[in-house]
Amino acid sequence: MKLYSFKTALLYAFAIYSYGCAGEDQANQPQASFVATNRTHIIDEHGDPLFFSGINLGNWLLWEGYLMMGDYEYRTHTQFLNELEQAFGSKSQALEFELQWRANYVTEQTIADLKDLGFNSVRVPFSYTLVWQHIATRYANEPQMWGYNIG
Repeated sequence: MKLYSFKTALLYAFAIYSYGCAGEDQANQPQASFVATNRTHIIDEHGDPLFFSGINLGNWLLWEGYLMMGDYEYRTHTQFLNELEQAFGSKSQALEFELQWRANYVTEQTIADLKDLGFNSVRVPFSYTLVWQHIATRYANEPQMWGYNIG
């Protein structure tokens, strides 16, 4: 049984997502072969099974009430953002908070720590609005590049 490095597994995890993102310069991105399936197995380009040990990075790009200390009153990202706008007194301050949250909630050190804990892939849930705003690939590519740096 062949186990893959964190970098390789992270690359495979984002390969499908990255391939489908329009509007980004893919020529500067690392190229990878795609995975396939063989019955109930996910396999690499050589036919060897891939084994993922993944974790969810929920609440980073998409605020979810059940992850916010069990607060079920606010179920959507928009509800949180609207409440922040009221609390801060302006939409611009609420958006700045959101920007700082996204910039600091998950970092390269977070990815390194996850690797040290034995994880080789991450799930990054995000709002469809990030796709519409053409910034989803920035957030998706950061963990991918951090994986390359970490090895």
